[in-house]
Amino acid sequence: MKSQNFSEKDIKTYIDQARNKDLDKDLRLRHLQNAHGLVKKMADDVAKTTFLLEISRVYYLMGDEKLFLELNKEVYDQAVFQNDSLKIAGSLRNSGIYYRNKSQLDSAYYSFFQSSKIYHKLEEKVLEGRTLLSMAIAQKNVKDYTGSEVTTIRALKCFEGSENYFQLFSSYNNLGIISSELGRYEDAIKYHESAYEYAKKIVASPSSQVISLNNLGLTYEKKGVYLEAIEVYKKALTYKEVMAKSPGFYAIILDNIAYAKFRLGDFRELPDLFYKPLKICDTIANTKDNVKAKISIKLHLAEYFRSTGALEKSKKCATDVRMLAKKHDYNADLLSALLLLSKVSEDKEALFNAQRYIHLNDSLQQQERTTRDQFARIRFETDILEEEKEKVTKQKELLILVIAGILLLAILLFVIFKQQQRNKELIFAQEQRKANEEIYRLMLSQQVKLEEGRQLEKRRVSEELHDGVLGRLFGTRLGLDGLNQRQGDDQAPKRGEYISELASIEKEIRRISHDLSSNTFISEVAFVEVVEKLVREHSEIHKLGYEFENHPAIIWEEIKDAVKINIYRIIQEALQNIAKHSQAKNVEIRFDIVADQIKITILDDGIGFKKYNIKKGIGLKNISSRVKEIKGSVSFTNNEGPGAKVVVTLALPE
Repeated sequence: MKSQNFSEKDIKTYIDQARNKDLDKDLRLRHLQNAHGLVKKMADDVAKTTFLLEISRVYYLMGDEKLFLELNKEVYDQAVFQNDSLKIAGSLRNSGIYYRNKSQLDSAYYSFFQSSKIYHKLEEKVLEGRTLLSMAIAQKNVKDYTGSEVTTIRALKCFEGSENYFQLFSSYNNLGIISSELGRYEDAIKYHESAYEYAKKIVASPSSQVISLNNLGLTYEKKGVYLEAIEVYKKALTYKEVMAKSPGFYAIILDNIAYAKFRLGDFRELPDLFYKPLKICDTIANTKDNVKAKISIKLHLAEYFRSTGALEKSKKCATDVRMLAKKHDYNADLLSALLLLSKVSEDKEALFNAQRYIHLNDSLQQQERTTRDQFARIRFETDILEEEKEKVTKQKELLILVIAGILLLAILLFVIFKQQQRNKELIFAQEQRKANEEIYRLMLSQQVKLEEGRQLEKRRVSEELHDGVLGRLFGTRLGLDGLNQRQGDDQAPKRGEYISELASIEKEIRRISHDLSSNTFISEVAFVEVVEKLVREHSEIHKLGYEFENHPAIIWEEIKDAVKINIYRIIQEALQNIAKHSQAKNVEIRFDIVADQIKITILDDGIGFKKYNIKKGIGLKNISSRVKEIKGSVSFTNNEGPGAKVVVTLALPE
């Protein structure tokens, strides 16, 4: 280990000074370089990796991307060597932030996704939540609103019971933006109000409250309640300290008030209300936020002038927006500018701008779809890799166990051999006695297992014959009985179909006889198709109308064959009961997911269950028996209207 004439406290002091924004930037950079120099002298251990991770983040905050990338790579390599999962996750999260700010959203999402997986395994809830929130924002930026909403809710669960008010504010703010984009304005308002409540708890950041109020006002605007929007914007203006420190933000709030009045139809102070924030933007530095504010104001001015018939002024504002948006790669604003120009320009120019709008819009949508597909592919491929890694790990563990077992067996055999040499007669007698006792125990155990097997096989054969064969014989007999009551040779082909059905039933009987112990479902046939065919054929035979729905989120390939067989037989038994007893005209089968459970609902519009007969018939007992076998639950109830309802629930596979 290298000798050192400094302490970890010295390094922490330098890093704290580098983070102090009240100091001159050059001085802060020197403090950070001092910390980095001391860390280089440390031995390659966990403490050094921890400091490097922290220093890399400060380099990034100070704008030195090159050193950030170098240190972050060094942190990752050392963490992998040290098998330090927490540092690996931290390095991946740093990379995600870097790629996100570079608009490389696929790389950012991959880094965040990998990081969140590690934090989840380590049960680092807060860090997992922060990483999930970063993933959610990346998803929102490519308009994967549903995916972003799900990921944000997962992040919120990680923050439950904590005092991470900024993360809670950010989560609810993101949910509010998503709901607003999806047109769910009432939900958006509730989310933004929750975000505002958490923002008030962030003592060091009153700007969060202003952001929350601004987003709430924008939601009211989209909903079309402009007076409420104006009131919220005016409330944001009461934060004088924030307005003074962020004139660009102040300009945006003023612009939003002017635009809300324009949408309300109150033109009394327009366009002067737009010019005031525009002048503010002209007097401050040309930052990213300032450019966004200018674009927003000029877009709103262009709309206002168009509404008043001042098309040249509208065209001038829209052209300015187009140039600014193109220069800074703000594609959404560029689209808005092109759309406005297509409406206020002359015929040929309008057509040209419309074509550019369509081309850019199609290109952006394709890019967003591609990125969303990449996100899905990252999740899928990561899961596959984890499965393979887990499989390899299990194989290694099994190999180690086998080798250990062989070594243990070899040692045991050697000890036995040595013991036999010392006292052969005694060992022989002891082994003989043990062998006799073991044989006797195995004989008793085998007898018990044989008896249990007989009882289980009897029950299975009874269920198979009753559920499968007798049900189909009953349907065929009904069909033949119906045909026999009719006259005319034109029924002969139909009779032939039923005879073929009888031949098929004979084959099933032979299959049950030859394969009593088989409990494997035919994997080559899609389960949903088989169930739908069962419902369709049963309904055609018994002249029933039917509906069949399967929730696409249920991954049947992950469900064991034994479970699918029992579900199939449950539905078959229920359909037979409906045909025999219900006098129904229609039947409905649904597969749903409710609270991490598969829910199977079987409805009919018949006479319903008789109260005294529920759960007494052999058919319902068979259903209950099969449900118990798959560790589920079942209920037999009458509908509020006509008919009966059978509901089976079972847990999704983990």
